[in-house]
Amino acid sequence: MRKHTPQSETTLPAEYPHHFASARKKLYRLTIFLGFLALLLLVANSWLLYQHFSSRAHAPFLVVTSTEMLADAVRQITDTHCVHVQALIPVGSDIHTFRAHPSTIALLWQADVILIHGLGAEGALARVLETYPYPERVWNTGSWFTRQDLLWEEDGQVPDPHVWNDVVLWRKMVDTLGKRLLARIPQNCQNSTRVRWLRYLQRLDTLHQWVHHQMQFIPREQRYLITPHASLAYFARRYGWETIPLQGVSSVSPLNPHHLRQALHLLRHHIVPCVFLEYGISVQVLKLLQERYPQTQFCGYLYTDGVGPPPANTYEGFIRWNIHQIVSAWRQVQDNTRQPAGTVSSASR
Repeated sequence: MRKHTPQSETTLPAEYPHHFASARKKLYRLTIFLGFLALLLLVANSWLLYQHFSSRAHAPFLVVTSTEMLADAVRQITDTHCVHVQALIPVGSDIHTFRAHPSTIALLWQADVILIHGLGAEGALARVLETYPYPERVWNTGSWFTRQDLLWEEDGQVPDPHVWNDVVLWRKMVDTLGKRLLARIPQNCQNSTRVRWLRYLQRLDTLHQWVHHQMQFIPREQRYLITPHASLAYFARRYGWETIPLQGVSSVSPLNPHHLRQALHLLRHHIVPCVFLEYGISVQVLKLLQERYPQTQFCGYLYTDGVGPPPANTYEGFIRWNIHQIVSAWRQVQDNTRQPAGTVSSASR
Protein backbone atom coordinates (compact mmCIF):
# COMPACT_ATOMS: atom_id res chain seq x y z
CA MET A 1 0.00 0.00 0.00
CA ARG A 2 1.33 3.29 -1.16
CA LYS A 3 1.90 5.83 1.56
CA HIS A 4 -0.14 9.03 1.17
CA THR A 5 2.03 12.07 1.07
CA PRO A 6 0.11 15.31 1.93
CA GLN A 7 0.52 18.14 -0.57
CA SER A 8 2.81 20.82 0.61
CA GLU A 9 1.07 24.10 1.51
CA THR A 10 1.51 27.07 -0.80
CA THR A 11 4.21 29.29 0.53
CA LEU A 12 4.55 33.03 -0.17
CA PRO A 13 7.76 34.29 -1.65
CA ALA A 14 10.09 35.89 0.79
CA GLU A 15 9.86 39.27 -0.99
CA TYR A 16 6.02 39.40 -0.76
CA PRO A 17 5.79 41.75 2.28
CA HIS A 18 8.03 44.20 0.42
CA HIS A 19 5.80 44.18 -2.72
CA PHE A 20 2.67 44.62 -0.60
CA ALA A 21 4.10 47.63 1.19
CA SER A 22 5.20 49.16 -2.11
CA ALA A 23 1.71 48.76 -3.65
CA ARG A 24 0.16 50.31 -0.58
CA LYS A 25 2.40 53.35 -0.90
CA LYS A 26 1.49 53.76 -4.59
CA LEU A 27 -2.24 53.50 -3.79
CA TYR A 28 -1.84 56.05 -1.02
CA ARG A 29 -0.01 58.45 -3.33
CA LEU A 30 -2.64 57.97 -6.05
CA THR A 31 -5.42 58.68 -3.53
CA ILE A 32 -3.67 61.86 -2.41
CA PHE A 33 -3.18 62.97 -6.04
CA LEU A 34 -6.82 62.33 -6.99
CA GLY A 35 -8.03 64.13 -3.88
CA PHE A 36 -5.84 67.12 -4.69
CA LEU A 37 -7.06 67.10 -8.29
CA ALA A 38 -10.71 67.00 -7.15
CA LEU A 39 -10.05 69.91 -4.77
CA LEU A 40 -8.37 71.85 -7.57
CA LEU A 41 -11.34 71.27 -9.89
CA LEU A 42 -13.77 72.32 -7.16
CA VAL A 43 -11.85 75.55 -6.53
CA ALA A 44 -11.64 76.28 -10.29
CA ASN A 45 -15.36 75.63 -10.75
CA SER A 46 -16.23 77.83 -7.78
CA TRP A 47 -14.05 80.61 -9.18
CA LEU A 48 -15.71 80.39 -12.59
CA LEU A 49 -19.16 80.51 -10.99
CA TYR A 50 -18.11 83.49 -8.90
CA GLN A 51 -16.78 85.26 -11.98
CA HIS A 52 -19.99 84.52 -13.91
CA PHE A 53 -22.39 85.76 -11.25
CA SER A 54 -20.14 88.67 -10.35
CA SER A 55 -20.07 89.82 -13.97
CA ARG A 56 -23.84 89.31 -14.33
CA ALA A 57 -24.38 91.33 -11.15
CA HIS A 58 -22.66 94.31 -12.74
CA ALA A 59 -23.93 93.71 -16.29
CA PRO A 60 -27.05 95.40 -17.65
CA PHE A 61 -30.34 93.58 -17.26
CA LEU A 62 -30.45 91.22 -20.26
CA VAL A 63 -33.68 90.65 -22.20
CA VAL A 64 -33.46 88.03 -24.94
CA THR A 65 -36.34 88.14 -27.42
CA SER A 66 -37.36 85.72 -30.12
CA THR A 67 -37.78 88.42 -32.78
CA GLU A 68 -36.43 91.85 -33.60
CA MET A 69 -39.98 93.22 -33.32
CA LEU A 70 -40.15 92.27 -29.64
CA ALA A 71 -36.63 93.60 -29.16
CA ASP A 72 -37.77 96.93 -30.60
CA ALA A 73 -40.62 97.10 -28.07
CA VAL A 74 -38.15 96.62 -25.21
CA ARG A 75 -35.75 99.21 -26.63
CA GLN A 76 -38.53 101.77 -27.03
CA ILE A 77 -39.57 101.59 -23.37
CA THR A 78 -36.28 100.99 -21.52
CA ASP A 79 -33.06 102.87 -20.98
CA THR A 80 -30.24 101.30 -22.99
CA HIS A 81 -27.80 101.96 -20.13
CA CYS A 82 -29.85 99.71 -17.88
CA VAL A 83 -31.32 97.07 -20.18
CA HIS A 84 -29.51 95.20 -22.93
CA VAL A 85 -31.67 93.54 -25.61
CA GLN A 86 -30.75 90.72 -27.98
CA ALA A 87 -33.02 89.12 -30.60
CA LEU A 88 -32.52 85.47 -31.55
CA ILE A 89 -34.19 85.28 -34.98
CA PRO A 90 -32.44 87.43 -37.61
CA VAL A 91 -34.42 89.95 -39.63
CA GLY A 92 -35.69 88.29 -42.80
CA SER A 93 -35.77 84.78 -41.33
CA ASP A 94 -39.04 82.86 -41.19
CA ILE A 95 -40.20 82.93 -37.56
CA HIS A 96 -42.23 79.75 -38.04
CA THR A 97 -39.32 77.59 -39.25
CA PHE A 98 -36.29 79.10 -37.44
CA ARG A 99 -34.20 76.53 -35.55
CA ALA A 100 -32.04 77.27 -32.53
CA HIS A 101 -28.23 77.08 -32.83
CA PRO A 102 -25.69 76.39 -30.03
CA SER A 103 -25.08 80.14 -29.73
CA THR A 104 -28.85 80.58 -29.24
CA ILE A 105 -28.85 78.14 -26.33
CA ALA A 106 -25.85 79.88 -24.72
CA LEU A 107 -27.62 83.25 -24.91
CA LEU A 108 -30.77 81.83 -23.31
CA TRP A 109 -28.75 80.76 -20.27
CA GLN A 110 -27.50 84.32 -19.75
CA ALA A 111 -30.92 85.99 -20.02
CA ASP A 112 -32.73 87.66 -17.12
CA VAL A 113 -35.94 87.58 -19.20
CA ILE A 114 -36.79 85.69 -22.38
CA LEU A 115 -39.59 87.34 -24.36
CA ILE A 116 -41.54 85.37 -26.99
CA HIS A 117 -44.70 85.91 -29.05
CA GLY A 118 -46.12 82.49 -28.17
CA LEU A 119 -49.37 81.22 -29.71
CA GLY A 120 -47.28 78.88 -31.86
CA ALA A 121 -45.42 81.68 -33.67
CA GLU A 122 -41.91 80.53 -32.83
CA GLY A 123 -42.32 76.92 -33.97
CA ALA A 124 -39.12 74.95 -33.29
CA LEU A 125 -37.72 77.58 -30.92
CA ALA A 126 -40.76 77.18 -28.66
CA ARG A 127 -39.99 73.46 -28.33
CA VAL A 128 -36.47 74.32 -27.13
CA LEU A 129 -37.93 76.61 -24.45
CA GLU A 130 -40.20 73.81 -23.19
CA THR A 131 -37.10 72.20 -21.63
CA TYR A 132 -35.62 75.48 -20.33
CA PRO A 133 -34.85 74.99 -16.61
CA TYR A 134 -35.98 78.49 -15.54
CA PRO A 135 -39.59 78.81 -16.83
CA GLU A 136 -40.22 81.89 -14.68
CA ARG A 137 -37.83 83.83 -16.93
CA VAL A 138 -39.84 83.04 -20.07
CA TRP A 139 -42.52 85.66 -20.72
CA ASN A 140 -45.05 84.43 -23.25
CA THR A 141 -46.73 87.59 -24.53
CA GLY A 142 -49.47 85.56 -26.21
CA SER A 143 -50.77 84.60 -22.77
CA TRP A 144 -51.43 88.29 -22.02
CA PHE A 145 -54.40 88.35 -24.42
CA THR A 146 -57.91 87.12 -23.72
CA ARG A 147 -59.56 84.48 -25.88
CA GLN A 148 -61.79 87.20 -27.34
CA ASP A 149 -58.71 89.19 -28.40
CA LEU A 150 -57.45 86.31 -30.50
CA LEU A 151 -58.47 84.86 -33.83
CA TRP A 152 -58.68 81.09 -34.16
CA GLU A 153 -58.49 78.49 -36.87
CA GLU A 154 -61.78 76.89 -37.90
CA ASP A 155 -61.55 74.17 -35.24
CA GLY A 156 -61.16 76.79 -32.52
CA GLN A 157 -58.05 75.10 -31.16
CA VAL A 158 -55.18 76.79 -33.03
CA PRO A 159 -54.72 80.54 -32.40
CA ASP A 160 -53.47 82.95 -35.04
CA PRO A 161 -50.21 84.37 -33.61
CA HIS A 162 -49.97 87.46 -35.87
CA VAL A 163 -51.40 89.89 -33.30
CA TRP A 164 -48.70 92.48 -34.08
CA ASN A 165 -50.56 93.46 -37.26
CA ASP A 166 -53.26 95.04 -35.07
CA VAL A 167 -51.82 98.21 -33.51
CA VAL A 168 -54.42 98.18 -30.70
CA LEU A 169 -53.45 94.65 -29.63
CA TRP A 170 -49.76 95.47 -29.89
CA ARG A 171 -50.34 98.44 -27.61
CA LYS A 172 -52.02 96.11 -25.12
CA MET A 173 -48.95 93.87 -25.17
CA VAL A 174 -46.61 96.86 -24.68
CA ASP A 175 -48.72 98.06 -21.75
CA THR A 176 -48.31 94.73 -19.95
CA LEU A 177 -44.65 94.48 -20.91
CA GLY A 178 -43.88 97.88 -19.39
CA LYS A 179 -45.56 96.98 -16.10
CA ARG A 180 -43.69 93.69 -15.82
CA LEU A 181 -40.33 95.21 -16.69
CA LEU A 182 -40.79 97.96 -14.10
CA ALA A 183 -41.19 95.23 -11.48
CA ARG A 184 -37.94 93.50 -12.51
CA ILE A 185 -35.36 96.04 -13.65
CA PRO A 186 -32.99 97.83 -11.20
CA GLN A 187 -34.63 100.59 -9.20
CA ASN A 188 -32.34 103.32 -10.57
CA CYS A 189 -33.70 102.57 -14.08
CA GLN A 190 -37.39 102.65 -13.26
CA ASN A 191 -38.11 106.38 -13.56
CA SER A 192 -36.64 106.75 -17.05
CA THR A 193 -38.32 103.52 -18.16
CA ARG A 194 -41.72 104.67 -16.90
CA VAL A 195 -41.42 107.92 -18.87
CA ARG A 196 -40.33 106.15 -22.06
CA TRP A 197 -43.05 103.51 -21.69
CA LEU A 198 -45.86 106.07 -21.36
CA ARG A 199 -44.57 108.09 -24.31
CA TYR A 200 -44.41 104.96 -26.45
CA LEU A 201 -48.01 104.08 -25.58
CA GLN A 202 -49.04 107.56 -26.75
CA ARG A 203 -47.15 107.07 -30.04
CA LEU A 204 -48.95 103.76 -30.59
CA ASP A 205 -52.29 105.53 -30.06
CA THR A 206 -51.27 108.08 -32.69
CA LEU A 207 -50.14 105.28 -35.04
CA HIS A 208 -53.51 103.53 -34.77
CA GLN A 209 -55.35 106.78 -35.58
CA TRP A 210 -53.08 107.35 -38.59
CA VAL A 211 -53.78 103.84 -39.96
CA HIS A 212 -57.51 104.34 -39.49
CA HIS A 213 -57.33 107.64 -41.38
CA GLN A 214 -55.36 106.10 -44.27
CA MET A 215 -57.99 103.41 -44.76
CA GLN A 216 -60.55 106.07 -45.70
CA PHE A 217 -58.87 106.41 -49.11
CA ILE A 218 -59.89 102.87 -50.11
CA PRO A 219 -63.58 102.00 -50.74
CA ARG A 220 -64.84 99.18 -48.54
CA GLU A 221 -66.00 97.13 -51.54
CA GLN A 222 -62.37 96.97 -52.72
CA ARG A 223 -60.77 96.02 -49.42
CA TYR A 224 -59.47 92.56 -50.27
CA LEU A 225 -55.89 91.43 -49.65
CA ILE A 226 -54.39 88.34 -51.31
CA THR A 227 -51.28 87.16 -49.46
CA PRO A 228 -49.16 83.97 -49.36
CA HIS A 229 -50.17 82.96 -45.83
CA ALA A 230 -52.72 84.01 -43.20
CA SER A 231 -50.79 86.80 -41.54
CA LEU A 232 -53.06 89.83 -41.87
CA ALA A 233 -56.33 88.62 -40.29
CA TYR A 234 -55.90 90.88 -37.23
CA PHE A 235 -55.22 93.88 -39.46
CA ALA A 236 -58.30 92.99 -41.54
CA ARG A 237 -60.55 92.68 -38.51
CA ARG A 238 -59.42 95.99 -37.01
CA TYR A 239 -59.48 98.10 -40.17
CA GLY A 240 -62.33 96.62 -42.20
CA TRP A 241 -60.63 94.37 -44.76
CA GLU A 242 -61.04 90.80 -45.94
CA THR A 243 -57.97 88.66 -46.49
CA ILE A 244 -57.56 85.76 -48.89
CA PRO A 245 -54.47 83.88 -47.70
CA LEU A 246 -53.33 81.04 -49.93
CA GLN A 247 -51.99 79.13 -46.90
CA GLY A 248 -52.84 78.89 -43.20
CA VAL A 249 -51.34 80.79 -40.24
CA SER A 250 -47.96 79.12 -40.78
CA SER A 251 -45.82 79.58 -43.86
CA VAL A 252 -45.50 75.78 -44.04
CA SER A 253 -49.28 75.21 -44.03
CA PRO A 254 -50.79 73.45 -47.07
CA LEU A 255 -52.40 75.38 -49.91
CA ASN A 256 -56.05 76.34 -49.34
CA PRO A 257 -57.91 75.39 -52.59
CA HIS A 258 -60.98 77.50 -51.70
CA HIS A 259 -58.87 80.62 -51.18
CA LEU A 260 -57.00 79.94 -54.41
CA ARG A 261 -60.29 79.90 -56.35
CA GLN A 262 -61.44 83.05 -54.55
CA ALA A 263 -58.17 84.85 -55.34
CA LEU A 264 -58.43 83.91 -59.01
CA HIS A 265 -61.99 85.27 -59.15
CA LEU A 266 -60.98 88.61 -57.60
CA LEU A 267 -58.04 89.00 -59.97
CA ARG A 268 -59.93 88.04 -63.13
CA HIS A 269 -62.72 90.48 -62.36
CA HIS A 270 -60.23 93.25 -61.45
CA ILE A 271 -61.66 93.64 -57.95
CA VAL A 272 -58.14 93.28 -56.54
CA PRO A 273 -55.37 95.02 -58.53
CA CYS A 274 -52.46 92.86 -57.44
CA VAL A 275 -51.05 90.31 -55.01
CA PHE A 276 -48.64 91.21 -52.21
CA LEU A 277 -45.44 89.32 -51.54
CA GLU A 278 -44.34 88.81 -47.93
CA TYR A 279 -40.80 89.53 -46.84
CA GLY A 280 -39.02 86.34 -45.75
CA ILE A 281 -41.85 84.05 -46.96
CA SER A 282 -41.50 81.58 -49.84
CA VAL A 283 -43.12 82.60 -53.14
CA GLN A 284 -43.76 79.03 -54.33
CA VAL A 285 -47.49 79.30 -53.63
CA LEU A 286 -47.66 82.55 -55.62
CA LYS A 287 -46.05 80.87 -58.61
CA LEU A 288 -48.97 78.45 -58.63
CA LEU A 289 -51.37 81.42 -58.65
CA GLN A 290 -49.52 82.96 -61.58
CA GLU A 291 -49.63 79.67 -63.49
CA ARG A 292 -53.43 79.66 -63.17
CA TYR A 293 -53.75 83.35 -64.09
CA PRO A 294 -50.67 84.61 -66.00
CA GLN A 295 -51.90 88.23 -65.82
CA THR A 296 -51.35 88.27 -62.06
CA GLN A 297 -49.58 91.44 -60.96
CA PHE A 298 -47.49 91.73 -57.80
CA CYS A 299 -47.74 94.90 -55.72
CA GLY A 300 -44.49 94.60 -53.80
CA TYR A 301 -43.48 93.40 -50.36
CA LEU A 302 -45.30 93.59 -47.05
CA TYR A 303 -43.59 92.90 -43.75
CA THR A 304 -46.12 90.59 -42.11
CA ASP A 305 -44.09 88.28 -39.84
CA GLY A 306 -41.67 90.84 -38.47
CA VAL A 307 -39.73 94.02 -39.07
CA GLY A 308 -37.43 94.43 -42.06
CA PRO A 309 -34.55 96.65 -43.13
CA PRO A 310 -34.91 100.44 -42.72
CA PRO A 311 -37.31 102.20 -42.78
CA ALA A 312 -39.30 99.16 -41.60
CA ASN A 313 -36.79 98.19 -38.88
CA THR A 314 -39.00 99.35 -35.97
CA TYR A 315 -42.60 98.48 -35.18
CA GLU A 316 -43.82 101.95 -36.15
CA GLY A 317 -41.78 101.86 -39.35
CA PHE A 318 -43.04 98.36 -40.13
CA ILE A 319 -46.70 99.42 -39.84
CA ARG A 320 -46.22 102.63 -41.81
CA TRP A 321 -44.39 100.75 -44.60
CA ASN A 322 -47.21 98.23 -44.98
CA ILE A 323 -49.94 100.87 -45.01
CA HIS A 324 -48.08 102.97 -47.58
CA GLN A 325 -47.69 99.88 -49.80
CA ILE A 326 -51.39 98.98 -49.58
CA VAL A 327 -52.74 102.50 -50.06
CA SER A 328 -50.32 103.23 -52.93
CA ALA A 329 -51.39 100.09 -54.82
CA TRP A 330 -55.09 100.98 -54.58
CA ARG A 331 -54.54 104.65 -55.37
CA GLN A 332 -52.64 103.70 -58.50
CA VAL A 333 -55.61 101.64 -59.66
CA GLN A 334 -57.99 104.50 -58.94
CA ASP A 335 -55.78 106.94 -60.86
CA ASN A 336 -55.65 104.58 -63.84
CA THR A 337 -59.44 104.16 -63.89
CA ARG A 338 -59.96 107.95 -63.80
CA GLN A 339 -57.47 108.55 -66.59
CA PRO A 340 -58.89 109.79 -69.95
CA ALA A 341 -58.88 107.29 -72.80
CA GLY A 342 -55.73 107.26 -74.89
CA THR A 343 -53.37 108.41 -72.11
CA VAL A 344 -50.67 106.33 -70.45
CA SER A 345 -50.14 106.31 -66.70
CA SER A 346 -46.76 107.35 -65.34
CA ALA A 347 -46.44 103.94 -63.66
CA SER A 348 -46.56 102.14 -67.02
CA ARG A 349 -44.09 104.31 -68.91
